[in-house]
Amino acid sequence: MVIGTARSEKHLHVSADRLCRWLRTEYKLRPDADGLLGRNELKLRLKRKAKKAKLTGMPHEDDADDGVRTGWVCVNVGTVESAEGAQSEVTQLDTGFVGFGRQSEGTKIVVQMLVEEKRAELDLERLWSGIARRQTSGLVAEVDADGFVEASEGSVDNTQPQDLSPVVKVHDAYATPFPTTSSFSPVAIQPKDSN
Repeated sequence: MVIGTARSEKHLHVSADRLCRWLRTEYKLRPDADGLLGRNELKLRLKRKAKKAKLTGMPHEDDADDGVRTGWVCVNVGTVESAEGAQSEVTQLDTGFVGFGRQSEGTKIVVQMLVEEKRAELDLERLWSGIARRQTSGLVAEVDADGFVEASEGSVDNTQPQDLSPVVKVHDAYATPFPTTSSFSPVAIQPKDSN
Protein backbone atom coordinates (compact mmCIF):
# COMPACT_ATOMS: atom_id res chain seq x y z
CA MET A 1 0.00 0.00 0.00
CA VAL A 2 1.25 3.44 -0.96
CA ILE A 3 -0.27 6.49 0.70
CA GLY A 4 0.05 9.82 -1.13
CA THR A 5 -0.90 13.40 -0.25
CA ALA A 6 -2.32 15.86 -2.78
CA ARG A 7 -2.24 19.65 -2.41
CA SER A 8 -5.89 20.17 -3.39
CA GLU A 9 -8.97 18.39 -4.69
CA LYS A 10 -8.05 19.28 -8.28
CA HIS A 11 -4.46 18.07 -7.77
CA LEU A 12 -5.83 14.83 -6.32
CA HIS A 13 -7.98 14.02 -9.36
CA VAL A 14 -5.37 15.10 -11.91
CA SER A 15 -2.66 13.01 -10.18
CA ALA A 16 -4.87 9.93 -9.89
CA ASP A 17 -5.94 10.25 -13.54
CA ARG A 18 -2.32 10.58 -14.70
CA LEU A 19 -1.26 7.62 -12.55
CA CYS A 20 -3.97 5.41 -14.08
CA ARG A 21 -3.12 6.52 -17.62
CA TRP A 22 0.62 5.97 -17.01
CA LEU A 23 0.05 2.46 -15.61
CA ARG A 24 -2.13 1.59 -18.62
CA THR A 25 0.34 2.84 -21.24
CA GLU A 26 3.68 1.85 -19.68
CA TYR A 27 2.87 -1.43 -17.93
CA LYS A 28 -0.39 -2.51 -19.64
CA LEU A 29 -2.10 -2.76 -16.24
CA ARG A 30 -5.80 -2.11 -15.68
CA PRO A 31 -6.05 0.01 -12.51
CA ASP A 32 -9.42 0.65 -10.91
CA ALA A 33 -9.76 4.11 -9.32
CA ASP A 34 -12.58 4.53 -6.79
CA GLY A 35 -13.56 8.15 -6.16
CA LEU A 36 -11.88 9.49 -9.29
CA LEU A 37 -13.73 12.13 -11.28
CA GLY A 38 -12.69 12.29 -14.92
CA ARG A 39 -11.24 15.24 -16.80
CA ASN A 40 -13.39 18.37 -16.37
CA GLU A 41 -16.03 16.34 -14.51
CA LEU A 42 -15.12 17.96 -11.16
CA LYS A 43 -15.33 21.44 -12.71
CA LEU A 44 -18.69 20.61 -14.32
CA ARG A 45 -20.18 19.24 -11.09
CA LEU A 46 -19.02 22.26 -9.08
CA LYS A 47 -20.55 24.63 -11.66
CA ARG A 48 -23.86 22.74 -11.48
CA LYS A 49 -23.78 22.86 -7.69
CA ALA A 50 -23.12 26.63 -7.68
CA LYS A 51 -25.87 27.25 -10.24
CA LYS A 52 -28.37 25.21 -8.22
CA ALA A 53 -27.45 27.10 -5.04
CA LYS A 54 -27.88 30.42 -6.88
CA LEU A 55 -31.31 29.45 -8.24
CA THR A 56 -32.62 28.24 -4.89
CA GLY A 57 -31.21 31.29 -3.10
CA MET A 58 -29.44 29.13 -0.53
CA PRO A 59 -25.70 29.53 -0.09
CA HIS A 60 -23.87 26.27 -0.61
CA GLU A 61 -22.30 24.74 2.48
CA ASP A 62 -18.69 23.64 2.25
CA ASP A 63 -19.09 21.13 5.08
CA ALA A 64 -22.03 19.30 3.48
CA ASP A 65 -21.26 15.83 2.14
CA ASP A 66 -22.46 16.20 -1.44
CA GLY A 67 -20.40 13.42 -2.99
CA VAL A 68 -18.50 15.82 -5.24
CA ARG A 69 -15.57 16.61 -2.96
CA THR A 70 -14.44 13.42 -1.27
CA GLY A 71 -10.76 14.19 -0.78
CA TRP A 72 -9.83 10.54 -1.31
CA VAL A 73 -9.09 8.38 -4.36
CA CYS A 74 -8.20 4.69 -4.01
CA VAL A 75 -6.34 3.29 -7.03
CA ASN A 76 -6.34 -0.51 -6.98
CA VAL A 77 -3.56 -1.42 -9.42
CA GLY A 78 -4.17 -5.13 -9.03
CA THR A 79 -1.76 -8.02 -8.70
CA VAL A 80 1.71 -7.57 -10.14
CA GLU A 81 3.58 -10.78 -10.83
CA SER A 82 7.14 -11.11 -9.55
CA ALA A 83 10.03 -10.72 -11.96
CA GLU A 84 11.32 -13.80 -13.76
CA GLY A 85 14.08 -15.51 -11.83
CA ALA A 86 13.19 -13.82 -8.55
CA GLN A 87 13.36 -16.11 -5.54
CA SER A 88 10.39 -16.03 -3.20
CA GLU A 89 11.54 -15.64 0.41
CA VAL A 90 8.01 -15.60 1.80
CA THR A 91 6.28 -18.77 2.95
CA GLN A 92 2.54 -19.22 2.58
CA LEU A 93 0.47 -19.16 5.75
CA ASP A 94 -2.70 -21.21 6.22
CA THR A 95 -4.17 -18.88 8.88
CA GLY A 96 -6.38 -16.78 6.60
CA PHE A 97 -6.31 -13.70 4.44
CA VAL A 98 -6.69 -9.96 5.07
CA GLY A 99 -6.57 -7.46 2.22
CA PHE A 100 -8.17 -6.24 -1.00
CA GLY A 101 -9.90 -8.80 -3.23
CA ARG A 102 -8.91 -12.46 -3.46
CA GLN A 103 -5.64 -14.02 -2.36
CA SER A 104 -3.33 -14.72 -5.30
CA GLU A 105 0.29 -15.10 -6.28
CA GLY A 106 2.24 -11.87 -6.75
CA THR A 107 2.04 -8.53 -5.00
CA LYS A 108 -1.15 -6.50 -4.79
CA ILE A 109 -0.57 -2.76 -5.14
CA VAL A 110 -3.06 -0.23 -3.78
CA VAL A 111 -2.42 3.54 -3.89
CA GLN A 112 -4.40 5.64 -1.41
CA MET A 113 -4.36 9.29 -2.54
CA LEU A 114 -5.80 11.86 -0.10
CA VAL A 115 -5.84 15.61 0.47
CA GLU A 116 -4.09 16.73 3.68
CA GLU A 117 -7.31 17.25 5.70
CA LYS A 118 -8.72 13.83 4.79
CA ARG A 119 -5.37 12.16 5.48
CA ALA A 120 -5.26 13.68 8.97
CA GLU A 121 -8.90 12.67 9.56
CA LEU A 122 -8.50 9.02 8.49
CA ASP A 123 -4.95 8.43 9.77
CA LEU A 124 -4.39 5.26 7.72
CA GLU A 125 -0.76 5.03 8.85
CA ARG A 126 -1.83 4.55 12.47
CA LEU A 127 -4.41 1.95 11.48
CA TRP A 128 -1.99 -0.15 9.40
CA SER A 129 0.95 0.25 11.83
CA GLY A 130 -1.30 -1.14 14.58
CA ILE A 131 -2.07 -4.18 12.44
CA ALA A 132 1.63 -4.71 11.68
CA ARG A 133 2.56 -4.23 15.36
CA ARG A 134 0.00 -6.83 16.48
CA GLN A 135 1.32 -9.20 13.85
CA THR A 136 4.92 -8.95 15.02
CA SER A 137 4.21 -8.95 18.78
CA GLY A 138 2.10 -12.12 18.77
CA LEU A 139 -1.08 -10.59 20.17
CA VAL A 140 -4.31 -12.56 19.99
CA ALA A 141 -7.60 -10.67 19.84
CA GLU A 142 -10.43 -11.96 22.01
CA VAL A 143 -14.08 -11.08 21.50
CA ASP A 144 -16.11 -10.64 24.70
CA ALA A 145 -19.87 -11.21 25.05
CA ASP A 146 -20.65 -7.63 23.95
CA GLY A 147 -18.67 -8.01 20.73
CA PHE A 148 -15.72 -5.85 21.83
CA VAL A 149 -12.23 -6.94 20.87
CA GLU A 150 -9.50 -7.17 23.49
CA ALA A 151 -5.85 -7.94 22.68
CA SER A 152 -3.78 -10.28 24.84
CA GLU A 153 -0.63 -12.36 24.58
CA GLY A 154 -1.25 -15.60 22.78
CA SER A 155 -0.03 -18.12 20.28
CA VAL A 156 0.15 -16.45 16.90
CA ASP A 157 2.72 -17.60 14.37
CA ASN A 158 5.89 -15.60 14.88
CA THR A 159 6.20 -14.44 11.28
CA GLN A 160 8.27 -11.27 11.05
CA PRO A 161 7.88 -8.94 8.07
CA GLN A 162 11.06 -8.54 6.06
CA ASP A 163 11.24 -4.76 6.44
CA LEU A 164 10.08 -2.75 9.46
CA SER A 165 11.54 0.57 8.36
CA PRO A 166 9.77 3.81 9.31
CA VAL A 167 7.73 6.04 7.00
CA VAL A 168 9.91 7.31 4.15
CA LYS A 169 9.28 10.57 2.28
CA VAL A 170 8.90 10.10 -1.49
CA HIS A 171 8.50 13.41 -3.40
CA ASP A 172 5.28 14.92 -1.98
CA ALA A 173 3.84 11.56 -0.91
CA TYR A 174 4.59 9.36 2.06
CA ALA A 175 5.07 5.64 1.53
CA THR A 176 4.97 3.17 4.38
CA PRO A 177 6.30 -0.35 3.77
CA PHE A 178 3.80 -2.95 4.89
CA PRO A 179 4.00 -6.73 4.86
CA THR A 180 2.70 -8.31 1.67
CA THR A 181 -0.53 -10.27 1.76
CA SER A 182 1.36 -13.54 1.38
CA SER A 183 3.49 -12.83 4.49
CA PHE A 184 0.69 -11.28 6.54
CA SER A 185 -0.72 -13.31 9.40
CA PRO A 186 -3.97 -11.80 10.68
CA VAL A 187 -4.85 -11.62 14.35
CA ALA A 188 -6.57 -14.78 15.50
CA ILE A 189 -9.99 -13.99 17.00
CA GLN A 190 -11.14 -16.28 19.76
CA PRO A 191 -14.37 -15.96 21.79
CA LYS A 192 -13.75 -14.95 25.40
CA ASP A 193 -15.13 -17.17 28.16
CA SER A 194 -18.18 -15.56 29.79
CA ASN A 195 -17.30 -16.99 33.25
